[in-house]
Amino acid sequence: MKIWEIREQLQNFPKYPGTKKYPPASVCNNGFPSCFNLSMGEAEMHELWGQYLKYDCDLIYSKIQPVIRHEDWQKILDDTENRYRYLSVFDMADVAGLILQKDNVKHREAAEFSISSMLSFIKSLGLDLNKIRVAYFEETNISKATNGKYKIDKNFPTDPMLAYWKENFDLKENQFIASHNRDTMLALNIFGLPTPWGYRNEIFYEHQGKLLDIGTTEHLMYAPVFNEQKEVVDIKPFDHSVVVNGVGVERISMIVNDIGNIWDVDTIKPLVNEAEKLFSSGEIEAMQIIQALRVIHRIIADCKSYTNLNKRRKEYLRGFFKVLPKHIDFNVENLKKIDSLLVLNSELQPFYPELKLSINQTLVELKQRKEAIDSDQSYRGVAQ
Repeated sequence: MKIWEIREQLQNFPKYPGTKKYPPASVCNNGFPSCFNLSMGEAEMHELWGQYLKYDCDLIYSKIQPVIRHEDWQKILDDTENRYRYLSVFDMADVAGLILQKDNVKHREAAEFSISSMLSFIKSLGLDLNKIRVAYFEETNISKATNGKYKIDKNFPTDPMLAYWKENFDLKENQFIASHNRDTMLALNIFGLPTPWGYRNEIFYEHQGKLLDIGTTEHLMYAPVFNEQKEVVDIKPFDHSVVVNGVGVERISMIVNDIGNIWDVDTIKPLVNEAEKLFSSGEIEAMQIIQALRVIHRIIADCKSYTNLNKRRKEYLRGFFKVLPKHIDFNVENLKKIDSLLVLNSELQPFYPELKLSINQTLVELKQRKEAIDSDQSYRGVAQ
């Protein structure tokens, strides 16, 4: 099953009533001002409301979103045991829609729809529900669950949707994993902006002898309470409702196609194979070259140039770039080879036409970054 087929199935899967189709946000959005896009819904929420706790209307939408998690980059470079599941840039997609509602009257209805949709989608791919595992939050003291970040001496209840999971689907008790930390208890502060609190179910799939996390369902039903010093001192019921779910598109491709390494999915493997030929590289070296080129290409497609980035984003982009001179001499011949790889990258992702339009600018940026490294010795110490 090709990536484009998985994307099409996700886009056409039944959504929550009232869901509208949205284009992906730029990876340089105001929801994540000091890094690149990390998740699904923050860009649109920030654009509409400028914060995450008060909603004056419903926002119910669906999209497939490029995500760049810079903290995964070092794992791709150095973590020989776990790099098989990480990409420098990947696509995240909802199954049921991102459901943000002005009031909380239909919160449970939306949460049930989200969970049911997730399992229906997994079944629609021909996958075995006996191989999934569901992590859930089990009642724990808030201070302990947050490792002391929020010093609130009261218990955060067990996920109220756990009974729905257990009573409505043919899942065995040993398929549930109790969790007592912030992997499944959401209490976030996104670049200074507090969010509602609630629950996350992490969905794992037993794949080639390992548990691979492939998706999440989340429902947020509490609001933080602040004191005069703007410290969180308690929680209360949330006046609004947030219910979302999502899957990693490339990880879905891994399990559907029984692929061991995520860089062997059909939108990336031809690039790695071509890089091996062009640069006489081994597989891991070629994979790292391609991982760097793909994320840089994505950033330039969305953000247009290095000069448009703020200081922190520049640091992260330099970190992605610095792997390239370790493997490639930036001579005229190799720049032509890089050009051919960028062309291939755009051809493998026709659903992102902006990649084709940004090939020339990406080449310009690559040459400028190499010149900057050559002229500035201090550059070498930044963001490995």
